Amino acid sequence: MGGGSTRLMPSATLELALRFANTVAWHASAHAQESIFSYEDMLRWFEGELGASPVWTRLLAAQNSDAETASQLLVRILGLREVVFRVFSAQAVNERPANRDVSTLEDEWRRASRQLRLTHNEGGFEFQWEIDKTPLEYPLWLLAHSAVELLTNARALQRVGRCADPAGCGWLFLDQSKNRSRRWCDINDCGNRAKQRRFRGREQALGDTP
Repeated sequence: MGGGSTRLMPSATLELALRFANTVAWHASAHAQESIFSYEDMLRWFEGELGASPVWTRLLAAQNSDAETASQLLVRILGLREVVFRVFSAQAVNERPANRDVSTLEDEWRRASRQLRLTHNEGGFEFQWEIDKTPLEYPLWLLAHSAVELLTNARALQRVGRCADPAGCGWLFLDQSKNRSRRWCDINDCGNRAKQRRFRGREQALGDTP
């Protein structure tokens, strides 16, 4: 593939795993809606989140030349996405995640960590990803690393929330409000629908009053 490493981008931590979990709409409902149908779709998503980079061009070329491996990796990364969703959904409601999910995440994180190298430059030390051997796995490494970074950041982990829409929106987020009062993916979306439901409920209650 050429080119031996790429930096561990700061934006590839914490919220990346939550945002990737949100590539399924209505994730907590019985009618979840997928948005990633190919390895290329996945690459385009990561590129949109992390910015343009020669890495994505290289991975696109790699998946074109090894479609079978890319397809298998897509299944694996979407499976890890579901693990991430379940783990952080449990965290959002102060429940203990399933041991099986935690073990799966740990296994993927361990595999990813073997690809990190400590390097030194003029700015000091930093981690870089070695992406020569199995470059198609790079997005999987980013997802696993992001999820574990967030799980082991106690302050940030306390701010993980999930949209409270009872229809099952399931959107995960980091609550940046001062008193951790955020309840919705978007106040103008699920929040507005909740407001309308409360209004209709009050109207109905008033209509039923003798």
